[in-house]
Amino acid sequence: MSTMLRLDRTQGEVAHAVIASLFHKEGETNDPNTILQRVTADYDTTFSNALLEKGAILLLRENRVDIKIMKDRLRNAIDTLLDIMRANKLHVVDCEKEILRKLQFEGDPDIRGFVDMILGDNNDNLYVFDFKWTSSKSKYDNLLKKNGSLQLALYKEMVEKELDRDVAAVAYYLMPENCLY
Repeated sequence: MSTMLRLDRTQGEVAHAVIASLFHKEGETNDPNTILQRVTADYDTTFSNALLEKGAILLLRENRVDIKIMKDRLRNAIDTLLDIMRANKLHVVDCEKEILRKLQFEGDPDIRGFVDMILGDNNDNLYVFDFKWTSSKSKYDNLLKKNGSLQLALYKEMVEKELDRDVAAVAYYLMPENCLY
């Protein structure tokens, strides 16, 4: 695996950990305003902890500039995600939710997924977001236009079965470009 791919993957893992930590607290309100308060108070510490836990390669001397850039870009991605949530009146139901399900056919294997974010609205509709740290906007846009995202289709099915509720929509949120598809 090339160094650039490894860094992108590592940055994605750090970003997932930061978002999961700040966006969902069990038993608390997880609306955009409350999340913004957490981000304002805890972003630096949460980012540092995620970096130590998930991003050791980024701590190498040659990656110091990358850390600073990533930290700023992730904060911007978080702010944009909160704007999207506010505009659509969404709140977080769960983050990094592990779901283990059998598909509908006899003998099908268990499928294990970690759904990046499940959101809800005031009408009890559910939405599934999958986060990607990538510079390839067209790949994910094209997948959705062709209805070719197996990952999102599986997540939709698994969340519906797990929570016994319909999922109204699924989307990719691409960071650091901050585009929702």
